[in-house]
Amino acid sequence: MRKLVRKWNICLLLALLLAALMMPAAAAAYSCTASIPVRVHVYAETDAEFTVQLEAEEGVPLPEDCSLTFTGNGEGSFGPMTYVRPGDYNYTITQKKGTADYVTYDDTVYTVTVRVTNADDGGLHAELWAVRDQETQKSEEVLFSNRYAPPTQPPVTPPQTGDQANVGPVIAVFVAAAVVLVVLVVLVKKRNHKK
Repeated sequence: MRKLVRKWNICLLLALLLAALMMPAAAAAYSCTASIPVRVHVYAETDAEFTVQLEAEEGVPLPEDCSLTFTGNGEGSFGPMTYVRPGDYNYTITQKKGTADYVTYDDTVYTVTVRVTNADDGGLHAELWAVRDQETQKSEEVLFSNRYAPPTQPPVTPPQTGDQANVGPVIAVFVAAAVVLVVLVVLVKKRNHKK
């Protein structure tokens, strides 16, 4: 009888070990991941930094880093985030207003929904979409468009020196004086000739 109980205990222990080894594989099959792509665009070249932030309610899966920083134009993504239950998971994505001179920061607020559903293979499937500023129409991408517009510099005029003096008016005065002198000489000769 003891041998029989011992055999059953060994069989039960082996079954439990086998079940424990199978659990992570089963848990991994019933999960999915998603990443949220983000793009920052700047009209005109600048080396200003732009920071985009991700927020969510408590209990919603978040990535390790909820902040992305770009120098000028850039693109990246938040994630991957792992989901283990079907449902809708909502995120808010905004761009922090920076302090760079001559930059107008895009203050659009995006609401991104990650919808997790049961997949045909028994696992989970995720799809996502974004909506801008309480609109109802889905946005094609999470895009922040910024403007960099430094003031235009007036053209630099060279300093006036004697070497670059405008001699046109001086020559015109001399020519006019010469013409007047010639006319006077002709008039004086005509008058003298009549006498």
